[in-house]
Amino acid sequence: TNIQLIGEGYEEEVTIENLPAVDAPLAGVTTEALQAQEEIQAVHGNHLDFGDCAIGEPHQLSFTMTNHSEQDVYRFNWPEHAALTFSPQTGHLHPKCTKDVTIVFKSDEPKPLSRAGLACKICKILLKQTPDQVQDWDDRLRVIKWVDSDTVQVPAEGDKKTAKDPPPPGSTTSRTSRKKVTETAEEPGHSVVENSTRDLELQVSATCDFAKLKWKTESITFKDTLMFQSRIYEFTINNKGTVSANFSWQCVTDAHHKAVSFAERPPTAAPDLRPSSRLMLSPPPGEDLTPTNPFSISPETGTVLAGKKQVFAVKFSPLDIRQYETKLVCSIPNLEEGKQPPVLAVRGRGLLPYCHFELEDSDYINTRRNPNMRGPRGAPAGATLDPNTRVIEFAATGINVKTSRSFFILNPTNRDYTFLWNNEDMADSKLPSPFTCHTPRGLIQAGRKTKV
Repeated sequence: TNIQLIGEGYEEEVTIENLPAVDAPLAGVTTEALQAQEEIQAVHGNHLDFGDCAIGEPHQLSFTMTNHSEQDVYRFNWPEHAALTFSPQTGHLHPKCTKDVTIVFKSDEPKPLSRAGLACKICKILLKQTPDQVQDWDDRLRVIKWVDSDTVQVPAEGDKKTAKDPPPPGSTTSRTSRKKVTETAEEPGHSVVENSTRDLELQVSATCDFAKLKWKTESITFKDTLMFQSRIYEFTINNKGTVSANFSWQCVTDAHHKAVSFAERPPTAAPDLRPSSRLMLSPPPGEDLTPTNPFSISPETGTVLAGKKQVFAVKFSPLDIRQYETKLVCSIPNLEEGKQPPVLAVRGRGLLPYCHFELEDSDYINTRRNPNMRGPRGAPAGATLDPNTRVIEFAATGINVKTSRSFFILNPTNRDYTFLWNNEDMADSKLPSPFTCHTPRGLIQAGRKTKV
């Protein structure tokens, strides 16, 4: 494949440098569109892109102006613009010197800029003094002056009359007050070299608009969930606008840490015949009884790019036996007018399990299990396993190598009980099971755990 590159070089005494990198090759042009073109125009060297900008908020970037001349002094003047402000706007560039320029974009209405051309007027000047005797001037330089203000009449010394009595003629003196005034330093005297004025172009792009998001989910009700287990609900927020949207989620509860209810009427709780939790009834002395918030959302903060969507996962992990209700409030700056940010009413109930296995999470069943393997209890090959099945994985290298794994069984109830492990696979005398449980039975006290 042959790619033909065409370019032309030239020399400028005054240049714009250190511009922020432009993410997109061309403002408003997608990568797919560029790939479909046979000829692509190179990005302008003096192109400054603010990217996505919020309505009414200032966005600041900076660049450098450099005078490459050995002896010429230049004067520059940036134009006025409704949405752009330069600092400094006017100034001098001495030979072999640079000057940092700050440009601020702010718009109170959706008004994007697409490679808008701004012509900076530059010209050679002759200073009345040599450059080393003149301060490098621009309109940011300030001087402080004390100027005369109002003239007031002050009673003469020895005058004992009150303020209500009119002062006799000749009994007062005039005193002029002074105030401090800050002004722009006066521009050094100079003359413009004839036929030296020209334009230095800067192209500016900015995408300024309100964030426009779409979502359907307003409430989430989780199924009853056992303690130490989790359920996840996913929903999507789409960005239909032209600018990216920043988001931040918060879980809002009342002062007593009780979840805020949004239901018109409270749900009727089904009778729970399970034994009560010993961990809940007899906490250690001095332990905080405030229930931990079982709801979380991921990601909590981030950005939804323009034209893209973000998938959120709300997780419910109860650690107690109770009805939980809360709301997740999303903060989105620059949201379009009249649009309220997402507020999700979330509820769920935690149930007490008879026991809890403290095992590591495994993706074996969903991603790595051979579907041709037989299932438990004599199930034929290809049978689907219960997705709630817990997995203990062994990693053994070679045959006749013993590998052991251990885990804890927790009794969260207020009653002692015994346990017994049974192998539910069909016994095969020709193919003995490679697995052996060294703790086939035992006793677990209430609120305690034992190792298997």
